Amino acid sequence: MNKNKKTAARMASVVLAGTLTLSGGASAVLAAIPSEKEEVVYAMLDASGDVNGVYVVNQFSGGTIVDYGNYTSVRNLTTEDAITQEGDEVTFHTDADKVYYQGDLDTKDIPWNISVRYYMDGKEYTPEEIAGMSGALELKLSISENTKCDENFWDGYALQAAITLDTNQCRNIVAENATVANAGSDKQLSYIILPGKGADLTVTADVTDFEMDAITINGVKLNMNMEMDDSEIQDQINEICDAVDKLNDGAISLADGTGSLVDGAGTLYDGTVKVKDGAGSVKDGMTSLNSGITTVQDALRTLNGKSSTLTDGSAQVLSALQTIQSSLAGVSVNADQLSALVNSSAQINAGISSLVAGLSDMNAGIDSYYANLEAAGITDVNAYAAQNEQAAAALGITDSQRAIYGAYVSGGDGAAVAKIGELAAAGDAEALALYQQYAQTGDASGIQSYIQTAGKLINVETLLKADAAYIAGSNTLIAGVDGALDEQNGALMTGAVALRDSYAQFDAAIGQMVSSLLSLAENMTTLKNGIDALTAQYQTLNTGISEYTGAVGQITSGYGQICQGAATLANGTADLYDGTTGLVSGVKELYDGSTDLDEGAGKLADATTEFSDKTADADTKVTDTITDTVDEMMGKDVEVVSFVSEKNTNVDSVLFVMKTDAVQIPDEEEIDTTVQEEKTFWQKILALFGVE
Repeated sequence: MNKNKKTAARMASVVLAGTLTLSGGASAVLAAIPSEKEEVVYAMLDASGDVNGVYVVNQFSGGTIVDYGNYTSVRNLTTEDAITQEGDEVTFHTDADKVYYQGDLDTKDIPWNISVRYYMDGKEYTPEEIAGMSGALELKLSISENTKCDENFWDGYALQAAITLDTNQCRNIVAENATVANAGSDKQLSYIILPGKGADLTVTADVTDFEMDAITINGVKLNMNMEMDDSEIQDQINEICDAVDKLNDGAISLADGTGSLVDGAGTLYDGTVKVKDGAGSVKDGMTSLNSGITTVQDALRTLNGKSSTLTDGSAQVLSALQTIQSSLAGVSVNADQLSALVNSSAQINAGISSLVAGLSDMNAGIDSYYANLEAAGITDVNAYAAQNEQAAAALGITDSQRAIYGAYVSGGDGAAVAKIGELAAAGDAEALALYQQYAQTGDASGIQSYIQTAGKLINVETLLKADAAYIAGSNTLIAGVDGALDEQNGALMTGAVALRDSYAQFDAAIGQMVSSLLSLAENMTTLKNGIDALTAQYQTLNTGISEYTGAVGQITSGYGQICQGAATLANGTADLYDGTTGLVSGVKELYDGSTDLDEGAGKLADATTEFSDKTADADTKVTDTITDTVDEMMGKDVEVVSFVSEKNTNVDSVLFVMKTDAVQIPDEEEIDTTVQEEKTFWQKILALFGVE
């Protein structure tokens, strides 16, 4: 396209403004100088806007004149030449260079419906009623299309409406969209109504003894012939096209990047699902372990509770034996004492059996814990923890993300924006991109999305690191407990089983002894010897029982700590599992969001590509459109037609002058004896727009 091409586009608005801004003392740019016929249509309106009468002043060059119009009467305004009217045909001849004749029309239809309504203190009044009133005035002027007339006038003619108010009577005047001009004490309010546009105008004021001069409305066809250099517009269009190409390139790059993001998010999601499954298995194993440890603790508590019975029974046995030993000579066998001895021995035997059962249950719990770990696939907890560390490192969190998100957490959006500015000033690329986007558009959605993404990644990293630390700690605890239990339970179980077997023999010996005492009471010497030997042996046994019950108390006390640690570990694994569940959900949202983003980026790339293709010839299309629009505004597509008759084909211009009656306080009728000088056509035209 030739950038030096001359068009009317550039100055269209300027010329339009210059043509229609017609306040007091301003001149108007009208249609071209008339060559054949010009019509000026005068409409006399009452103060409400209703048409009272219409007449037309026609201008011709000299010679023989043939014109058409359904006039009720005609008269020559320039010469004394006679005018002939036959039907709708008007003819006359003149030697004058220019001639004007007036024709009166029997119609009240003009191209515009005009309405003027008056309100005082919120109540509507007629023009006659409101004259002389005081208060809060509201004047409403409405202009709309009269479809009974040729649409060329509505579509091609601009209107200037002028309302004049005396500031001696009117104060606090408010008129939106009006051009205001002061002429002495008068304030003239001018409005421009473009072709094809109606108007609803409102003027308010505080008035005293209200009166108002006539409202004038002038109509003129827009016809502008201006040319300009459109090179600047063309340059701007070229810049827009270049920006579209850059936008398309950026959209394609974005689509590629979001594709990589989707792949990474998918990998992260798969990893978090595995972490969740492993955490679930650990939780189940810890639940089983905790249950087994609790069972062992209960057995130890039962055993420890029986220890006092065991030591008391043993002391009673030793005391009985010593009593028997000291008083056996000369003392008959006491059946009650023998019965107490048998019962005490039975209690001891039952306590030893409970100990053996508790130790068995504890060993079963430990075996169940390791079986659950193996079923969960956790054979190397250190390798499992290392996987979490690797997953945390793979998130790729940047220093910029940590700094900006840290500022957001501590101080909210304001602190985050301040940190972005600080990092951008220091040359940080990520912060600089965010800062430039915000500075150019004022849209903070990009910063918010960046902070949300950084927060999610940092939270995921925190969970993964916490999981790794937990796994390492739990491995240490489990190894220590297992070693301690193996060391203690091996010796303890061996001793407990030996004690149970030995005491079974001892308990049988007591039974035999009592039986012998009861059946062989007479053989006291033999019995005394047996009692002496038994007492000596039992003193050693009683010492062992005391040491054993003390060890059971210590084991029970220490095992409480193991149970507490196991319970804490079980709760920790439950929290870990819950955390991994939330982690999986968050990563799933991240994956779904990245998928949506990738889809949107793809659509954006497709759309920008299509837009780029469609705007390839935008410079030519825009320039052509501007040219066509300006041509229309210049009136090139609106035909000049006669208002009077379609038979008049030689019409160069048609103007409209519409004037309402003034709102006046009635007074005595005065006879106007002033002789008005007849004005020329151009004087009348200039007077329409306030130019004398």
